[in-house]
Amino acid sequence: MITSHLSSGWITESGPCVYVLSLRSKKQRKLYIGRTGTSNNTGISTPFKRLASHLSKRGKTRSCIHDNDLDDAFLKNAEITFTAVSVPLGQQISSEQWLRWKFKETEVLNRDAYPPTEPNLSPETRNKLETLFRTINKG
Repeated sequence: MITSHLSSGWITESGPCVYVLSLRSKKQRKLYIGRTGTSNNTGISTPFKRLASHLSKRGKTRSCIHDNDLDDAFLKNAEITFTAVSVPLGQQISSEQWLRWKFKETEVLNRDAYPPTEPNLSPETRNKLETLFRTINKG
């Protein structure tokens, strides 16, 4: 059975967001941490558009799931969770890096190195990201 529960508020979100895509089975968990801005800084996609591109089997974004040599049995049985929070314009890169720094003890599917130190953020943004971190780790 395939089941998906999505909150409708993110369909029209046009501001920058950071997100965690979690794939979890009974035995393992893999995370991908991203942001809704384009890699060449030409625009911002909605969070669900980013999720759709991660789940598709084409384009550069697919590498987080389809180009990571994930076991077919894991992919067939994993629960997928997508959790996003809005961040101020100009803080999306540092917010994404902060999440990668915070999840440094977790196996992530991102191919970039973990930030060696905690990225600097506004207290409000840091609080949002702390909440996101706790939400992902409670499951």
